[in-house]
Amino acid sequence: MIAAVVVAVVATAGPAMAQDPKAERKAERKAARQAAKQAQKAQNPGAQKQLPKSGGIPLDTSLLGLGAGALLVGGGLVVRRAVRR
Repeated sequence: MIAAVVVAVVATAGPAMAQDPKAERKAERKAARQAAKQAQKAQNPGAQKQLPKSGGIPLDTSLLGLGAGALLVGGGLVVRRAVRR
């Protein structure tokens, strides 16, 4: 019985401990990207973060819809108050 447990542990631990070459390549690419980013920062230490092409803050459509809805509700309340007077 103990031998069966030892065999099961060894059989499952072997593949789990094996190194994946794909993971090694991924780690190497990540390190290369980080090194390139550090080199670029070293070249331009005072450079500001680039803004979007529009030149402003990116705005989601949900926020735009929320703002438009708030304006509609606010306008309706103003009209209601004006009509009651």
